Amino acid sequence: MAEVSDIKIWPVKGNKFILANGSFVLENAVQVKFSVMNGQKGPWVAFPGKNVEKDGKKTFYPDVSVVDKEFNTKLTTAVMKAYNNKTGNTLNQGESAEPSNQAADDDVPF
Repeated sequence: MAEVSDIKIWPVKGNKFILANGSFVLENAVQVKFSVMNGQKGPWVAFPGKNVEKDGKKTFYPDVSVVDKEFNTKLTTAVMKAYNNKTGNTLNQGESAEPSNQAADDDVPF
């Protein structure tokens, strides 16, 4: 299974949908950016993609997709642990989340 390292979290202040932005390194070779989103079923990890509108209909095209269910669980657990450590929260995927009131770091790279 692929190794994930160097998980970084930058909390987003006052946004009810985006809780944090972050990045991780996959196999010591590829950096992947993500966001921790606040959904109806609680927080979840969102990867980059694009919304494209055609004929009045929006379609989301992902740039990154995790295809292995076991790896997705491992990755999501690691990201949520890093998010909780950074913000002092104790949320897991699927639990309700309130927007973070913590100030975001000034050195957010994106």
